[in-house]
Amino acid sequence: MSIEGTKLNFITWIINLQDEAVLRKLMALKEEAEAELKSLEPAIKEALIHRAEESNRDIEAGRVFPIEEVMKEDWE
Repeated sequence: MSIEGTKLNFITWIINLQDEAVLRKLMALKEEAEAELKSLEPAIKEALIHRAEESNRDIEAGRVFPIEEVMKEDWE
């Protein structure tokens, strides 16, 4: 089943769910996951900035490959 199908099945299940205790647990899990992701945002942003700065230094130092050379690689 595709991720879209899985999500639709889950949504349908939640819509029909009558157990408030289960709903509260699901909401707590959702809030916990959102808080965890939010706490990671600064680290992710910092890592991306570091990677971009490193890439810029590589470009300035000539540590690059022509696109034609990269496209010749067998990536499978």
